[in-house]
Amino acid sequence: MTVIAPNNLQFGRVEPYISVTEFLASPTASMLDYSNFVQGGTQAQQNAAVQQLIYRASSKADQYCMGPLGTLNATANTEGGRYNADRQGCFRVHPSFSPILEVSAFQWGPTPGMGNVLTLSSDNCWIERQEIVVSALVGSGTSNYLGINALTSIIGGPGSWGGPQFCQWTYINGFANTFTSASVTLGATSIPVNDPTGIYPGMTLTIWDSSNDEIVTVSSSYVAGSSTVTLAAGTQFAHASATNISALPASVKQAVIHFTVAMVRQRGQGGFIIDQLGAGEPVIGKVDTGDDDEIRGYDLLEEFRIVSGLL
Repeated sequence: MTVIAPNNLQFGRVEPYISVTEFLASPTASMLDYSNFVQGGTQAQQNAAVQQLIYRASSKADQYCMGPLGTLNATANTEGGRYNADRQGCFRVHPSFSPILEVSAFQWGPTPGMGNVLTLSSDNCWIERQEIVVSALVGSGTSNYLGINALTSIIGGPGSWGGPQFCQWTYINGFANTFTSASVTLGATSIPVNDPTGIYPGMTLTIWDSSNDEIVTVSSSYVAGSSTVTLAAGTQFAHASATNISALPASVKQAVIHFTVAMVRQRGQGGFIIDQLGAGEPVIGKVDTGDDDEIRGYDLLEEFRIVSGLL
């Protein structure tokens, strides 16, 4: 029988941080020509080629900020580790990725496979940006420990005071980032999305739709996990399908735009830059390799880097 690591299920997920429409409308990207990626191809084929570059640029942002295994997208992760309970009977866990948005499962036990499944609530689980504090003495779904021998029991039984426990937890971290799965009409009070992970009642999201950008607030009655996100008020604009809706900071999106432009320029695409006086200056991609855009992208992402999440 094989043993599969529980944390391998989320690896490899790439969700783009910008849409093709958003990229092409960006002043940063508009200096180059994007009509000849596929020689003689249709506009749909050209856009598909741009989309592939956006995927790669988004992955580059993830790797720089979160290491080779993480992502800035809100993602459900299952991880494990060996921890000791403190004198208050609490496990203090530092998951690999942050910010932490939700903890949906926690279990612990003296050996692998013998976990006490905790029924989580605000009474026994405290969430900080980068730490989870779980009280093993309150609300265990399998065992409850009370009295003078409680701590001895939860950390491995008599004679093993301070012994490490095998802990496993499932949590959601990152920034909500998804796309509309259908068009949205003017004044709509709900938005259909591809992935509702990381969206919760009362939070604010931005619909990134070029000149029709707008900020919306999720209704207090929204049920987390539903792919139909209800809003506190109607939308100010209509939005097409595949429009980005996100809690991601704008600086991350700008970094991805810079990375995508850099890859276009490295490919050898030419274009014009409008200088400060309004004159056009030719740019040849094979000479101007896009290093400036790479540097600008990394500078914007510097504040989002974390230490953990590495191999």
